[in-house]
Amino acid sequence: MIQHIPKRLLIHTVSHKYTRTLDAFQKETFAGTRTINYVRMDPSKSIVISKENQQIKLTSLLFYDCLNSSPRDVAFVLDEVIVWNGRDYRIKVIDQIVDDHGTHHFELGLI
Repeated sequence: MIQHIPKRLLIHTVSHKYTRTLDAFQKETFAGTRTINYVRMDPSKSIVISKENQQIKLTSLLFYDCLNSSPRDVAFVLDEVIVWNGRDYRIKVIDQIVDDHGTHHFELGLI
């Protein structure tokens, strides 16, 4: 079993804009916004390959621990928005890290 990310390392609070929809003119709206506490935002310069086989240069990684982050059981979807320090980041990669007991934490690749 992997140890959960200690709360003392989960020092950030972000806003999560969820349930993305596009209207007839391709204008983006979100059904809601929620505050997520006890996460970690780290800078990143890694390059990943998307499901569409495109190279994406990530600018940040968000770590969401399934035990210590709050609220629990948040579902993340590609292209939703994370707001941190007044800046919008788009979710481009969702890595679900599992252990013997199920989902341990999520690592979100953001641009």
